[in-house]
Amino acid sequence: MHNTPIIVKPIAIEASDLTFRYDREVVLERMSFSIRHGEYVGILGPNGGGKTTLIKLILGLLEPEKGSVTLFDQHGQELRNRASIAYVPQRSARTDISFPATVFELVRSGRTPHHHLLSPFLRESDTNAIRWALHQTGITKLARRRITTLSGGQLQRVFLARALAAKPTLLVLDEPDAGVDQVTQTAFYELLGELNKKHGLTILLVSHDVEVVTRHVNHILCVHKTLVCHGAPQTLLREHFVEKLYGDKKAHVEHTH
Repeated sequence: MHNTPIIVKPIAIEASDLTFRYDREVVLERMSFSIRHGEYVGILGPNGGGKTTLIKLILGLLEPEKGSVTLFDQHGQELRNRASIAYVPQRSARTDISFPATVFELVRSGRTPHHHLLSPFLRESDTNAIRWALHQTGITKLARRRITTLSGGQLQRVFLARALAAKPTLLVLDEPDAGVDQVTQTAFYELLGELNKKHGLTILLVSHDVEVVTRHVNHILCVHKTLVCHGAPQTLLREHFVEKLYGDKKAHVEHTH
């Protein structure tokens, strides 16, 4: 009998002794962790706990006071291939969009890292990537619709398609579930899980909804000014981690399985 070899995937993101302050206030302190290629990671924590700041440090939008973050073995602010990272910002489903763009046009803007947005011409690779992104998010039939006519859940998928059109290696979403109901939210998280499994996409999902997120991701990163826990979702169910994270033993995890 031959033992099946264990395949260890390379590290996509590594933080070492990460510390950041706004003025004199410590926002994150001495955080160290690693995330491997192909992981679907939920970043959890209370409001003001530093989740969005951590994302900005990972993306190279902020520079740490101490420590470092590397993506694909490069420091975030020195990353050469920016097209390898796609970002869906906070409240994308509630964005007030008044300009008369179509779904196709907005998703097309995701190709900007590869092809100039104002160019009148699309290469075949651009068109294929846009169509692929529309298909993956289930919104192909909406391509000609004006984005002003869409529901919050539809708009949420349009912004995801825009991010996917860049054909990224890393997808980062900062509380993309704001403004949608729980059924829409659950379907969206399941869609992200499918993208992770089918395409090996590394996903970082920032959320405050412990119950829903822990049902769908395969790793969690719990942040409250420092690293509270990092591991399988079941890790958070240990009472002392919940208390450290939210200061309340009953913090929204009673029904998590």
